[in-house]
Amino acid sequence: MEKQGKYNQTHFALILIVLMIIISCDKNDNEIKGITRTDANGNILSVDEDDWVMRSSAPSENEPSISPPYPNPVTGPLQFKFGLADTMRVTFQIRNSKKIVRTLLESELRQSGFHTILWDLKGDDGETVPDGLYRCIITFLYGDTTFNTYGDIEVDVM
Repeated sequence: MEKQGKYNQTHFALILIVLMIIISCDKNDNEIKGITRTDANGNILSVDEDDWVMRSSAPSENEPSISPPYPNPVTGPLQFKFGLADTMRVTFQIRNSKKIVRTLLESELRQSGFHTILWDLKGDDGETVPDGLYRCIITFLYGDTTFNTYGDIEVDVM
């Protein structure tokens, strides 16, 4: 009986450790810190290594391209530029540390070529967002392949 109790305690401890690791990883993914700084012409001034890196569910020669938005930090409209090798569904969302504040594109079909998206620094409610750090999350869907990237934005309108 004592062995059974020890086994259950060990089992419980392992499950608890795994859950703590999962929760810790999830929190780190949502943490908004650092930005890739750009000037008003789109020139990169400094790089945050985890920003604007394309991740995919499977290797593909049709990987989309994206440039860091500019200017960043931003006081007025922010410009995003991306390129598609083929037609894809595109979703652009801006979030703060707690929730999505603006959806710029929602699974919108875009043709191959280069595209520009502007964010006027307003939330979905029509109000200008407060100063702070935000994360842009972009998803490209090409058939069964999903491409994701994100990057952080510093809003300084006040």
